[in-house]
Amino acid sequence: MRLSNISDITPGDIIVTSNNQYNTPTYDTVDSPYVAYVATGSNGTDTVTIQRLYGVDMGHILSSRDGMYTLTALTDGLTTNIDNVWHYTQRDAHFGNILYRLGAIKKLSLFFSKYSTDVHEVRTIMDEARRNWENYVDLDNMEGSYERLNALIDRVERTMSTRVQEAQGKLNEVHTILKETANRMCDIMETVKHVTVPTEWVNITWKEAGYRYSTWRNKDIPVNAGITLRWGGDEYLNFFVNRATTTRAYVTDLNTGEEVGYIAANATDNLYLLYKNDPKKKHRIYQVMPISAGTIEDTKAYVERNDKLLALFNQCVESVRAKFKQIDIESINRVAGDTLKLNTTEWHRHSMVTPNEALTHIISDMEQVKNYKKALKAKTSEWVYKFRQATTEALTNL
Repeated sequence: MRLSNISDITPGDIIVTSNNQYNTPTYDTVDSPYVAYVATGSNGTDTVTIQRLYGVDMGHILSSRDGMYTLTALTDGLTTNIDNVWHYTQRDAHFGNILYRLGAIKKLSLFFSKYSTDVHEVRTIMDEARRNWENYVDLDNMEGSYERLNALIDRVERTMSTRVQEAQGKLNEVHTILKETANRMCDIMETVKHVTVPTEWVNITWKEAGYRYSTWRNKDIPVNAGITLRWGGDEYLNFFVNRATTTRAYVTDLNTGEEVGYIAANATDNLYLLYKNDPKKKHRIYQVMPISAGTIEDTKAYVERNDKLLALFNQCVESVRAKFKQIDIESINRVAGDTLKLNTTEWHRHSMVTPNEALTHIISDMEQVKNYKKALKAKTSEWVYKFRQATTEALTNL
C-alpha cells in the first residue's frame, strides 16, 4: 500500500521504493523497479532511518517535504528523490507475501534484458517494453499489470512462431541444397573406381633449427603415386612422383609427363619443392596429400574428379551462405547451439579440405540442419513458457 504518512512507520516495517537511482531504460539490462528496506528508527514525524533489505548498504534517511520523498545516504549525504513509496507493517508484509513478490518481480526482470532472447524481432519488442517496463509490474495494479504483460507475451509468442516458421522454411531449402550436392558428389565419385593405397614410400628427414634446440622432422612421400602440394594460402599443385632416392622424391608434370623437379628438405627451408628450370628458388611445402597410386593417367583422372567435387562443394557453400543471409543465421546459431560447418568465412580454402572431407562436411550439416529445426522450436517455446511462468509467479495472488 502507498505510504500516506511517515509518522505511521515503526521499526521492523517494510518500506518499498521505486528504483529510480538508475535510469534503467538506457541500459541493455534492467534491475527490479523496486527496492525493499527495513525501517530501523523514526523521529515520529517526518523522517525514518531505513536499511536496504538485500545488498550492501550503510543505511538511508527517508524524509518527506511538500509531498516529495527523499532518500539521504548516511555514508556521504547524497540525496535521491523518490517517485513512489509503499509501506507494509510486519503483519502486512508477512501475510501479503510482498517480499516474495518482489523477489519474483526481480526474476521476471531478466526477461526484459536485451540478451534474454536471441531472436532479433523479439529483442525489438522487448527493447520497446523495457523503456516502460514498470507498467508491467505495477504494485498498485497487479491485475492490470498481469493483463498487459500477458498481452505482451502473446505478441512475443506470435512473433517468435512466425520467425521460427520462416527460419525452418529456409533451413529446409538449405537441406535441399546440401542433399542435392551430396548426391551429385557421390555420382562423380562413382566414375573413378581405381582407389588404391601406395605401396612404396620415401621418408625424407631433416633437422629443423629451433630458437634453443633443433628437432628432427620427417615426411613420408608416396612413390608411383599422385600428390597435391600446398605452399601458402590456397595455392595447390598436383604432381606425380615417378621415382625417389633416400633424400629426394622426383615429381612429374601431369600434362606433359616430364620430370620437372624434386622434393627435398634442409634445416633452412624445411620441406621444399625445387624446379629444374628454376634451381635457385625453393618453394616451401606446408602440406602433402596423396591423391592416388597407379599411373599418371590414373592420377589425372583422380585430379579431374577432385576438381569437379570441389567445384560442386564451393558452389554449395556459396548457395548455403546466400540462404543464411536471408535468415539471420547468427541469431539461429545462438538459439540452436552448434554452428554449421559451412557457416564460416572461406574455411574450406584455408584449411585445405579434401573432396572426401567436403562430402563428410555436407552430410554432417544435413543432419545438423535437422537438429537446428528441432532446437529452434523447442528453445523458443521453452523461453515463452518460462516467461509466462515468471509472470504468473510475480503478478498473480500469492
